[in-house]
Amino acid sequence: MRLSKYRTTPEQKRRFHQLPTIRYLALVIVTGGAGLAGYSGWLWQDVIHKQLLDASADAGLRLERIEVNGRLNTSNDDLEKAIATDWHSPIFATDLSTIHDRVSKLGWVRAVRIERKLPSTLVVTIEERTALALFQDDSGHHVIDQSGAVIEGVAVEDFTHLPVIKGNNAPVQARSMIDTLKQESDLYTQVWS
Repeated sequence: MRLSKYRTTPEQKRRFHQLPTIRYLALVIVTGGAGLAGYSGWLWQDVIHKQLLDASADAGLRLERIEVNGRLNTSNDDLEKAIATDWHSPIFATDLSTIHDRVSKLGWVRAVRIERKLPSTLVVTIEERTALALFQDDSGHHVIDQSGAVIEGVAVEDFTHLPVIKGNNAPVQARSMIDTLKQESDLYTQVWS
């Protein structure tokens, strides 16, 4: 009978859990602990992020190769400057959208796709513009593409074999005009402007 003194009855347990102070204190402790854990994680997020990137590089996920597809006229130097990525850096630290924006601004580039190929390759796929003609205006000659847009940063001297066009709306109309002339190949070979 002596042991029965130390046992709690279901009624006593119910009364214990109904005490508002104890439940409130437990709630404060749990909430405070969760908040403190979240705050410390937030404070250390940059350090943790860097450590995760370093660990991935140590595991072999680092930039060791850049594969370029579709490049014909875009210079290697311009492309290297646009990509501007450190070799052997963690491949997950490579900012694909920034590289995409810089490569898209190169004159010959019409479209570009940048992607990671794990474990260590960055793949740059370029769709280049096609030179159609030389557009002559008051400021000189400009190489234009199939859509009539001027291809920036192009040495005009390298494209003297292309027909020269001039006039209002000439760049926009050039493709249809040249396609019509090509249907008469004898005539097209004699037209230079």
